This record gives sequence, C-alpha cells and structure tokens, in this order.
Amino acid sequence: MLFGHKDKKRIFQKLIKNGHLAHGYLFFGENHVGKFLFAKALANFLENQRFEEPDVVLTEALIIQPENGTIGINAVRDSKRFLSRAPIRSVRRVLIIDNAETLTHHAQNAILKLAEEPPQSSLIILIALGPDAILPTLQSRLQKIYFPRVEVKIVEEALVRQYKLGTRQAMSLAKESLGKPGLVIEALQNTAGGEAELLAKELFSTSQKRKVIETVIENSVLTDKFLTKVIAELAKDPVKNYKILGKIMDRLVKMSDFNTNKRLQLESALWNI
Repeated sequence: MLFGHKDKKRIFQKLIKNGHLAHGYLFFGENHVGKFLFAKALANFLENQRFEEPDVVLTEALIIQPENGTIGINAVRDSKRFLSRAPIRSVRRVLIIDNAETLTHHAQNAILKLAEEPPQSSLIILIALGPDAILPTLQSRLQKIYFPRVEVKIVEEALVRQYKLGTRQAMSLAKESLGKPGLVIEALQNTAGGEAELLAKELFSTSQKRKVIETVIENSVLTDKFLTKVIAELAKDPVKNYKILGKIMDRLVKMSDFNTNKRLQLESALWNI
C-alpha cells in the first residue's frame, strides 16, 4: 500500500494527462519512506490507470535491483533492449533501478547514454538515498524528486483502513515508525509469517475451515504469506495434490484480474483443500 505522498501523486497524474512527463527521474530520500513503492505505483498507473501498488504483473515495467551488492553493466544492457521496444498497454515502458547507489561506474555510464538519448516511449526512474550517490553527469539528465518522511497520522490512518488494525495498535506502530512506513510493513510481515504458518497447519488439521478463511481474508498482509505456506505444504506431494494445486493456481490467476471479486476467488481457492 502507498502511504502518503499524495501531492506527488497529483503532480505526476497531471504531468501524464498533459503529456509533460519527463524521460528520467531520480527519486531520493531515506530508506523505508516509499520511493520504490511510489515508482511501482506510477508504472501501474501508466499501464493500468491505477496509482497504487500493483497486484498484477506489470508487462511494461522492468525493475532492476542489486545482485550480490551491485548492479552491473549487463543489467543495463538488458534494460536498453527492454526500453527499445514500443509499449503496447502503457504510455511508456518503465525502467526502475532500485538502490541506484550500487550501480557500478560502467553501469552508470551506460545509463547516462540511455538518459541522453532515451527512446521516445521510455521512462527511467533511479531510486537512491541521495543525488550524490550517482555521477554528476547522470544527475544532470534526471529530474530530482525528494521523498520526505510520511506524517505519523497518515501512517496510523492507513494501518486502520488497509490492515484492519485497532486504533491503539495502529497509533503505537505509527509512532514507532518515525515517519518510515516501510518499517511498519516489515514488522507486520514478520508477524504475519508466524501467524500464517499456524493458520496453514490449522487449515489442514481442522474442520473449521470457515474460521481460518475469514481470518486470512480480513488481513491483506497475512493473505500472501498464508497462500505461500499452503502451496508449499501441498507441493510436498505434488502427485497426490496436483488437482488441488491446479485449482488454487487457477483461482490466483483470476485474483490478479482487478475486475474479479478477490474475496470470492480466495474463498473458492481455499475451499478446494
């Protein structure tokens, strides 16, 4: 979920509507403030007209992240081929480079060449802690967008609305986040991992499926963790469970279509077990 940054959301929507979107941006700011998530939401808006975290695979966006602590020139070469193709579903083909400070010197120079002569229908977004993390010549080719910390009240309201937390718990977590919502999500996901494992075991060992399903459906953070545990358990005996696995995967594909009722699809998937 995208926390805050509504001003930037409005600005980018207006830029896109008026055809004034630049070909390259540098999103910078502290860790956990939402830079990467905002970039993905922007790509989702260009492709699916929804400015929010994508719940489907983006076919017009390429995300590059460090491998073994760096991003090398080979990854940039792949991105050049990706951007050279015209988009089908989106206004732009989007290249998102997370942790851009890990780009090698050669990789930054390769990105510079892309930024100097970008394909007409491309958008390059670099994400870093600060502008000084990349070469000055590359900086000069990108519009810089600073992402500050998010207001604690906004984090609190989002936790209540999206994650169904109680007001007291949401307030406590929001204060502890210090305006960095990513820290809250990490904490919730770590907690959800343990809870998901217990619920998955309960699903296989009890007749109270309805209770388990209702618990999972009401918590969006828990849902993905839970389904991963369930599929992993079924995959231990793929010959015996291939029909059930097939039905669950079919339902998950349907859930990725934003026109379907995700709650109904999830219920149908779990009732096959």
